[in-house]
Amino acid sequence: MSELFAVIDAARDEALYNLIHDEPTPDCLFRTEVRSPVGRNSPYLLEVDPASPLMKAWSARGRGQNWGLFVRSPLPRERLLQRLRTFNMAQLPDGRTVLFRWWDPRVFRVYLPTCEGQELSPWFNGVEEYLCENEEGDGVQSYRWNAAAWALQTRPATFPAIA
Repeated sequence: MSELFAVIDAARDEALYNLIHDEPTPDCLFRTEVRSPVGRNSPYLLEVDPASPLMKAWSARGRGQNWGLFVRSPLPRERLLQRLRTFNMAQLPDGRTVLFRWWDPRVFRVYLPTCEGQELSPWFNGVEEYLCENEEGDGVQSYRWNAAAWALQTRPATFPAIA
């Protein structure tokens, strides 16, 4: 059975870091000391609890603010964390390696639709669906893929994005 996780960018709002760390088990997508300056501005993987203060804050004031995205996966949390960490760095055409802020909906919405089959496969290895707010912040975009088809669906905003 699949679980719904959130990838939340603590850099998007000063209040997010404390809300994230009030959750039972936040996992940083960077391998860093979470209390460091880098940790205070990092993305975190969390299990979604719609009743948590973090999810309530996202619903009340985070929509349209690009706080992060949702991931639906059957993988155990630790395996999903390892999987998602593989996307944190990207190689540019000139050979430089840079941080890739894939968890930012403004980046994800632009990047993922440009990918083709072999590029999509790693993104959906162990992931059934990614959900993020649309550009206007008033809807949710769902991204699904299998070897035969690519599906992008936009639906009216509901929160959490799983409704």
